[in-house]
Amino acid sequence: MEQRTELEAELRLKEKVFELSIASLSTADPDGIINHVNQAFVEMWGYASKEDAIGGSVGSFFAREDDAIPVLEALQRTGRWEGEFVARRKDGTTFISRGLATTVLDERGEMIGYQSTNLDVTREREAEAKLKEVVRALGQSNQDLEQFAYVASHDLQEPLRMVASYTQLLAERYQGQLDEKADKFIGYAVDGAKRMQRLINDLLDYSRVGTRGEPLEPIESGPVVADVVSDLSWSIEQSGAQIVVEALPTVMADRSQLGQVFQNLMANSLKFRRAAVPRIEISARRRGPMWEFCVADNGIGIESQYHERIFLIFQRLHERGKYAGSGMGLAIAKKIVERHGGTIRVESAAGEGTRFIFTLSQHGETLEEGQ
Repeated sequence: MEQRTELEAELRLKEKVFELSIASLSTADPDGIINHVNQAFVEMWGYASKEDAIGGSVGSFFAREDDAIPVLEALQRTGRWEGEFVARRKDGTTFISRGLATTVLDERGEMIGYQSTNLDVTREREAEAKLKEVVRALGQSNQDLEQFAYVASHDLQEPLRMVASYTQLLAERYQGQLDEKADKFIGYAVDGAKRMQRLINDLLDYSRVGTRGEPLEPIESGPVVADVVSDLSWSIEQSGAQIVVEALPTVMADRSQLGQVFQNLMANSLKFRRAAVPRIEISARRRGPMWEFCVADNGIGIESQYHERIFLIFQRLHERGKYAGSGMGLAIAKKIVERHGGTIRVESAAGEGTRFIFTLSQHGETLEEGQ
């Protein structure tokens, strides 16, 4: 008697769980005729009541009844089917259902019917389709913009080169032969032409990050930094800067672009230095599947409200006459890091130095010797 009471309680609990499920639940006999449903099934398929839904064939719930055939065949063959299909409500409207169906066996292991669980995933699939279209359109837009930037910049090079050449000739030939204002105007023209050339070259570099990059491959970052230090040797000697490079790892990268990131960040540190002896420290540490690099300096620092702005193209925080540059260096570094699947951020405060931190995918287990 006690065992029977426990069995009845277990059955009531199962029925309660069946009824309260937010998923559409149903069972069918061996012929595929629905014999039990929960309230979620009634609502999902648009029936007036459970009684109204019971008695229909499994195939009637598919927008195309023939789509039920491979489902039943899979159940007979393996006892299980899972997938998505276009479902049909009672009023004829359709939706996308995610379903899981299994066979039901008795104590002797003989099949006595089917049970299925369904969820309406129409909104999710529509959202995914819209997202894919947005990503596709954005990718096309980015490609078009990069191509436009490259073509526009490339086509501007020749006429600008001519302007720069002739303004420089004017400065060399007539400097001091005209009045003071004329000399000043010629100086403005020469300076403007040079700045425009730098802007165009930087814009070309920016546009080429995604279109002219080399395939990523295992690269020892230590030698890359050593080359950058060599390239910046004049600036390092002039400023008396101390460069400290810890052991650096091998990463998946485009060697040329990786060098450009380090060069832009180190040049930034050398440019925005304080009166004290400049010190630049380069290090790396493992962060899960990534390597986290840090280029730290003891320079003038950056106020927190500008931490995001500095990575935008043509952004300058200081007057042009005080610090040279086009305002593209950090934007290029950010685009390169993102092309490599990483992220870049800055930690800094005014007068307290700056730490640029970026991530790259790791490769290998050993660190290279520091420089």
